[in-house]
Amino acid sequence: MIPIWDEGLQNERTRLAWVRTAAMLAVGGLGAG
Repeated sequence: MIPIWDEGLQNERTRLAWVRTAAMLAVGGLGAG
């Protein structure tokens, strides 16, 4: 069974969340521009 608290998966989720946030900011900036 996969442990609920996994540092590797947590780091991956955090990195993906930052990438998604940066992409949304970039698209929003271009759309407003």
